Amino acid sequence: MKIFIDTSAFIRHFYGVDDALKLLDFVVNQNEAVISYNVIEETFFKLLYLETERIFGKTGKFILKEKFRKNTREYQKVRKYMRKFLTTNIRSGIIGLVDINEEIISDFVEIAFNYTLLPNDALIAATCKHHGIRKLATFNGDFKQIDFLDLEIIK
Repeated sequence: MKIFIDTSAFIRHFYGVDDALKLLDFVVNQNEAVISYNVIEETFFKLLYLETERIFGKTGKFILKEKFRKNTREYQKVRKYMRKFLTTNIRSGIIGLVDINEEIISDFVEIAFNYTLLPNDALIAATCKHHGIRKLATFNGDFKQIDFLDLEIIK
């Protein structure tokens, strides 16, 4: 069964949170795990954002940009995760990539307004709907309200 992995699962996995470790293990070893390109970008950005806050004690878009440019060596853990875990699993076919097309782009705005979701979450929901994916591995409670998705959470 196809299960779409949301950014929240990767973020928690990066930080070694036990429930995320179990969830990703279940998704990639017992199912057909998939993501879309926006999940890769969002995971990378959020990890940079969270690491900026952890390392420097403050964050924001402009602070992140400044700190990342001047202190890239401080972000090597993020680089390693993105390259060694995420990219390697995509390259090896353990995690599949689904496309985003003009139909999904058209639908995601309506899904954002109908379910009051932020844009990236709406894009994930629209991508799942378009590809007939009903299962979503997530820790984001905003997806609970979406009637065409079943959330996969391991406890």
